[in-house]
Amino acid sequence: YHVQFSQSKEILTDADNDAFNILFLGPTGSGKSTLINHLYNQDVVKAVGSASSVTRSMTYIQGEAMWSEPGKWKKFDKVNIIDSVGFCDTELPPKQVHHMIKNSVKMNMTYIDKVVITCSGRIEEPHYKAIKKFMKWLTYEDHKHNFVFIWNKCDTLSDQEKAEGLVDMSSILGTDLNIQFISPCGYGRLDKSIKLNHCLGFAPGAPFEEVEKDLQSLKDAVFVRDVNHKRIPVDSEACAIQ
Repeated sequence: YHVQFSQSKEILTDADNDAFNILFLGPTGSGKSTLINHLYNQDVVKAVGSASSVTRSMTYIQGEAMWSEPGKWKKFDKVNIIDSVGFCDTELPPKQVHHMIKNSVKMNMTYIDKVVITCSGRIEEPHYKAIKKFMKWLTYEDHKHNFVFIWNKCDTLSDQEKAEGLVDMSSILGTDLNIQFISPCGYGRLDKSIKLNHCLGFAPGAPFEEVEKDLQSLKDAVFVRDVNHKRIPVDSEACAIQ
């Protein structure tokens, strides 16, 4: 399957309500925007590694995911991928970032299908505190199969370092490291195991062969849903800023 870019918006309309909604969250510089560009296989959002967030507003990147089995069937799904303002920005106060993300999601969405938490390097106290606040708001404990956790920018690490990094991230955020689900790999087939915790690395300029495995893992975790998929409701009345 692949995703074709349609357009970017800062505000959604009622016509967008039937899409599969994916919210990317994470600290500034963790590579959220770069991962989104990889999913679309083109530069749809600006991505630059810096201490201040490149994403200064919530951006809703719309596209169409095509699933197919050659010669048998095709299926198309509308998708909205949300590129959010980075946590712990050097210029925006944490409370303002928290407020900005929450308000935008509440105003534009009724449901979220996947939440992608992206980290890289050392996870500092302000980072995990911000992440845990969003995990609580989006009811992680009730929707564990809707959450994807990525430790990003790991292209220079050994396999052992990657494994240790995943353990550390899971411990710090209080997540289930081994959670996965079996999802259809076609109509009527239940044979694909989807992992929701990943250590990924996409070196700039790397040939496709070097990143193919990580890219497939990213796509599977983000787009494939559990057979018993439950959407995360965004209740505007329950989302007051704490």
